[in-house]
Amino acid sequence: MRLRTFVKLAAVVVVIAVGAVIGFLSQLDPNDYRDDIAIALQDATGRTVTLGGALTLEKSLTPTLVIQDVSIANAAWSKTADMASIKSLEVEVELLPLLTGSIVVNRLVLDGGKILLETGGDGQANWKFESTTSHAASSSQAHQLAFKAVSIKNTQITFHSQAADREESLTVTDLELKAEHPSDPLEVSGSLDLNGTTFTLNGTLKTLASLIEGKTTESDLTLESDGLKVEINGGLGEPGSEGFFAVILDVDLKSSDGLAPFGIDLGNHLDSAKLTTKFDGGAGALHFKDLVATADASTLKGDVRLDLTSGLTLVSGSLSLDKLDLDAITKSADDAVEAANRVFPETSLPFDSLKLIDLKLTLKIGEFKAQELTFTDLSSDVALQSGSLTLDGLSFNVSGASVSGKASADAATQAAALSLKFDDLEMGDLLKTLQAPDRLSGKADVILDVSGTGASLAAIAGRLDGKASVIMENGKLDAHELDLLVGGVATIIGSLFSKGVDSGDLYCLALGWDIKAGVASQTVMLIDTKYSTVTGSGEIYLGKETVDLKVVPHSKGVTLNLAVPIHVRGTLLHPTFTPDEGALALHLGGLLGATLFPPAMLLSLGDLGSGDTGCTDANQPEKSDLLQ
Repeated sequence: MRLRTFVKLAAVVVVIAVGAVIGFLSQLDPNDYRDDIAIALQDATGRTVTLGGALTLEKSLTPTLVIQDVSIANAAWSKTADMASIKSLEVEVELLPLLTGSIVVNRLVLDGGKILLETGGDGQANWKFESTTSHAASSSQAHQLAFKAVSIKNTQITFHSQAADREESLTVTDLELKAEHPSDPLEVSGSLDLNGTTFTLNGTLKTLASLIEGKTTESDLTLESDGLKVEINGGLGEPGSEGFFAVILDVDLKSSDGLAPFGIDLGNHLDSAKLTTKFDGGAGALHFKDLVATADASTLKGDVRLDLTSGLTLVSGSLSLDKLDLDAITKSADDAVEAANRVFPETSLPFDSLKLIDLKLTLKIGEFKAQELTFTDLSSDVALQSGSLTLDGLSFNVSGASVSGKASADAATQAAALSLKFDDLEMGDLLKTLQAPDRLSGKADVILDVSGTGASLAAIAGRLDGKASVIMENGKLDAHELDLLVGGVATIIGSLFSKGVDSGDLYCLALGWDIKAGVASQTVMLIDTKYSTVTGSGEIYLGKETVDLKVVPHSKGVTLNLAVPIHVRGTLLHPTFTPDEGALALHLGGLLGATLFPPAMLLSLGDLGSGDTGCTDANQPEKSDLLQ
């Protein structure tokens, strides 16, 4: 609503109050002016105005008119009858300045109000009034008007958008605006309540006169709660207009609880944050320029627009973040997964949060940490519309690999999909980062193309479809460390390398899975070295997180002449390795039929070597569909 419109209404009340004073001096009842006041207000607004309570006038050199139970009708298109209802409207004026044709309002007090600021489906606003006569204008222009204090108490202001079907309410507990003269800075102080949180508001506005005229007014305001401090410096225009804001905004988030009044729950993942930006816009759109935000030693920069005219707020623009540590944010969730002894957590995914906002962003992250891995130079075009999220042009680097792909998620169907291609993934670096034994080194190409539905990662894994593959040529395997790890058992099934060799060439490592309904079937398993070739088959049950594989070593010479197939069973976190009892009995008379083998035994069964043997065959279409 235009502040000057309110001022015009106040001017009408004041002018009538002056008449009431004269009437009072002539021993007239101020209630005789009830119809005059109502008609004047209706003329100024073009809306029906009802004065439901008594009018009283206090006799003094600063007479005060009090009007009880005032209501102003809403716009015709609104479904709500009243735009405003006020329990008490009080105007105190100085009597002597009236002799010079001036009206000096010592106090204008609005108490117990309910004000609805509403936009319709076509963008119309209920605070746009249309005067039916020039009564209000002529009344306000006939006198020089000055306010010394404006007070708003116990008043609820509700913002409602029919298009977005969204409503927010703010309670003004006690707000005071003071200025001795219209050309003086306006001192502002008071307290507000937003969703149960108390905010204090303090500062200055340049002049009351500019506010009355609806002109841009320089501001220096501070809004503060226990967890949040917002400083506003710059121009404030007509409330509700597109150019309402043209300010520099400084935000100091003291704790994550500071965002709770705005419906944002960050849990305990953010201790503090600061933001500064050039902020302009108003009812239809908001623009954050030169945005810089810091939190937990990370810095976010960008240029973002908010479109408030559609059903959901649309955020568009570009954002860049120097670093993000997802492990720190999800530590409690990871601890719960570990305690549950699962790879895929059963914790519900935040699909509902995808419905809160629409996005169209170019996103860049310099360094991103997750699952103890460090990803660098991450970038993607992010689109989120009506709960459907897509990440197109996704690219990043990890463990020496250049990764490209895309991802998607949909809140309505609880569907998720991920397609990634890793070029030259350094396995040695990856194993070190994951704190796994770095027995293997070399560059691998990895393809992952999967999709599934479910409320959690565990549910999605149980319904997963797609393909996955790993191909490495010309790698290295540390045989000495493996022999130390497996000890005398290695001498029974054979060594990967000849005596005295600490490491050897890995000609080929080729692995492939075809995934249907949560079951990953091994389509290719090939580990090829100078002395042996290892193949395998079986399934991994992602929903149950269990394994049922058979690994078969094939000797190229005498070093593996005692080798037998190995069964890999158990869970993904705790697999078991046992030799095939029938094959072992043939070799050893069943002496080791119940022997358990450690996981590293699989790597001791095969050597990774030159590209003109296994990987060449594995890449042939008739032998493998890894690359399809």
